[in-house]
Amino acid sequence: MEDDLVIADLTEKNPNVFYELAIRHAVRKPVVQIIKHDEKIPFDVVTQRTIHYDTDLKSGTKCIGDLVDQIYAVEENPEAVDSPVSTTIDLRAF
Repeated sequence: MEDDLVIADLTEKNPNVFYELAIRHAVRKPVVQIIKHDEKIPFDVVTQRTIHYDTDLKSGTKCIGDLVDQIYAVEENPEAVDSPVSTTIDLRAF
């Protein structure tokens, strides 16, 4: 919970990853989602930006660039955290 940013690898749909992801969403802490290119993003987090990667060198280079971009975005505006949980809470406020 103390970390400024978490990178959540959604590959293989590990339940522990999704549990920790849900906690981060609930407390509005920044998360970068990544997933292997041939896997489908689960429906409940499909609206969140997700970086796709593969194990080849070209994909790795692109993934690193995408991660750096996301990290810079969080550093520039750490309060701008959007998640399925925060979106639902915000909608209920109306």
